[in-house]
Amino acid sequence: CGHDGHTAILLGVAELLARHREAVPGNVRLLFQPAEEGVRGGGAKVMLAEGALDGVAELYGLHNWPGFPKGQVHVRSGAMLAQVHELTLTITGKGGHASQPQLCRDPIVAGAHLVVALQTVVARGLGYQGGAVLSITQFTAGTTHNVIAETALLRGTVRTFDPTVSERVMARLREVVAGTAASFGVKIELEVDEGYPVLLNDPRCAAAVARVAAAQLGAARVSEQDLPCAGGEDFAYFAQAVPSAYFFVGAQRAGEDTPVCHHPDFDFDDDLIPTGVGLFLGIVRDRLAELAR
Repeated sequence: CGHDGHTAILLGVAELLARHREAVPGNVRLLFQPAEEGVRGGGAKVMLAEGALDGVAELYGLHNWPGFPKGQVHVRSGAMLAQVHELTLTITGKGGHASQPQLCRDPIVAGAHLVVALQTVVARGLGYQGGAVLSITQFTAGTTHNVIAETALLRGTVRTFDPTVSERVMARLREVVAGTAASFGVKIELEVDEGYPVLLNDPRCAAAVARVAAAQLGAARVSEQDLPCAGGEDFAYFAQAVPSAYFFVGAQRAGEDTPVCHHPDFDFDDDLIPTGVGLFLGIVRDRLAELAR
């Protein structure tokens, strides 16, 4: 989803800062963050444990985003990205021949009802303010056309921006799972892996990003629209440790249905490299000037 491009941006920042080291009135640490995608705790937790942020006063990170017009910067104070709970549901029934369903406890039928019922956790479990996204993204069962399976496997995520909402959603989810199991006479095991926490932008750091972006790109190209985003990011652990701001640089090309992050046709737009380099260098100038005062 563009981490090669992000690395290129930071390498450009490194080259320019090193070339003009005598003009930099302070110290800048660059983090080439590994293992962000799909790893328990992500690379950020390990980096924190190894002292990557020791002595760091503020931290800034960016991500390209094809959902926003190319060259725009989207940033806000407070919740920027969601906490992500990963769900694994194993349904165990009683398998048998497809011609004799009355002798079976069909986990596929139970699973199909469960997928639909889980949609009410948010739609009917929360008020008009919402604040959660529940998605079932995998349904696996059976091996052939004439056998009712013994088990079915569901996987998905719950994404929230507030611990209270998260608690309510997870409680309601467990109620729906228990009710479905009882209704269909099957056993349903629910495993919950609490993923990255909510990514919270520090107000002063977010304001600095907006200020620099407005100066470089124009105020009309800085926005809070469509934020927070329900994606998850292990930068959240960094943001818990020091005042931070994470922001998006738009990558949507005008007049084109630009493939989004994780789409098989996604291709990082190299035109964003100088934009990203300029933003990071502007943040360095802005923050070192203020910290020196």
